[in-house]
Amino acid sequence: MQVTNDTVTQQHLDAVHEGMRTAAQLWVSGLITDREVADHFAKLSFNFQKLEQQGLLEGLLDPATGLRY
Repeated sequence: MQVTNDTVTQQHLDAVHEGMRTAAQLWVSGLITDREVADHFAKLSFNFQKLEQQGLLEGLLDPATGLRY
């Protein structure tokens, strides 16, 4: 997830969540490999860690759980 103006909106999180769901479904269906899905989620984890450290997720809701960051 690359944000050009240093703001993350709820819409950004919703789009990332949909991408995660799609990657998981592709993997379950056998359309992408274990390595591809692992790389995808590792990259997401790294990017989210950077956003959290910068405080850019504060107040937003996790699309999967509805919990506030």
